[in-house]
Amino acid sequence: MEFIYEGDTAECLAHYGNTLPRGRKAAQGRSEFATFMDSPDQAAYRWLTGKVRPRGENLLRARYFLFTKKYRVSELFDLDATLFEINCLMENGTISFNEIYDILRYDKQGLFRVLRGDVGMSRVEREKLIELLEKTRGKSREFAPNDFYESAFSEEDSIHIEGLNERDLTIVALQKLIESSIPLAELVLSDNFSDEDRRRLRSTMENDEVFHLANLLNGLCSKKAREIFLLKQPSKK
Repeated sequence: MEFIYEGDTAECLAHYGNTLPRGRKAAQGRSEFATFMDSPDQAAYRWLTGKVRPRGENLLRARYFLFTKKYRVSELFDLDATLFEINCLMENGTISFNEIYDILRYDKQGLFRVLRGDVGMSRVEREKLIELLEKTRGKSREFAPNDFYESAFSEEDSIHIEGLNERDLTIVALQKLIESSIPLAELVLSDNFSDEDRRRLRSTMENDEVFHLANLLNGLCSKKAREIFLLKQPSKK
């Protein structure tokens, strides 16, 4: 992954802030950041201008936002692999703060210090987090957004997608992946490939992913199809 800027959190926030519109359109330019941070525009303004430093969960969230914008935030990349993945999954909503709290049982500020890498963990605590990650990988197919974008877009696409917000970028990325998969799927379904080849394709994937993808694509076809797909999903407790 190619980064557009490298620095600590304050430097990356300032750099990002300087890329946004000024004057009458300033608040509109900050809106994506403010929405992601779930904070009012005034707070977003203070963080981006360095008047106030984000703390606690806001600090973790700001680092992850910058990461999705292709900033190499030094504090995030100084974390070991386990904490880095935990931070990313927590901020994209795959793992909740409460799930981590239930495992480590720190007070809120103590937990933030652990997640920021300010203090170490015991071997037992680390093993519990690794176990949580393994469970999450097993039940979720979510990745950090850039994992999707890197595989979907070529270098030539960069001019056309520049400036898109994360929602639009996700739609375009999915469109690209579907379009590139159609000729491959048609080829494997043709007489050029045998039933054994197709069986081998399915057997190399865990959890019936071919069938799961078929159901997902069907759910995208209409509002009713989506409702039927969601009704079939196991309830989350």
